[in-house]
Amino acid sequence: MTPAYNSAYYGVSFRGKEVVPHGYALKNLEEPFANKSQTNRKYLAFAERAERDSYRAAARMLQSCREAETIHAHSHLRAMQGVGSTEEDLREGGE
Repeated sequence: MTPAYNSAYYGVSFRGKEVVPHGYALKNLEEPFANKSQTNRKYLAFAERAERDSYRAAARMLQSCREAETIHAHSHLRAMQGVGSTEEDLREGGE
């Protein structure tokens, strides 16, 4: 016999086909989002320094890494329901 799915335990709820994280699931997305965002900024700084020091190939590689981290951070943010309407996003950005 298969145990029933307990959404409270897994930290998600379902709205139509959309999975909405909460509780532990949401916390498990917040830390990686923060880490990806911070790593993105580090790669940007490293790439700028490499460009100033005339390491153009290294700068391009670091920019590619930065772009990958941006993609990862955006996917975490979307999963956390962190992007709303433009009006909601502008209000949150002004807080």
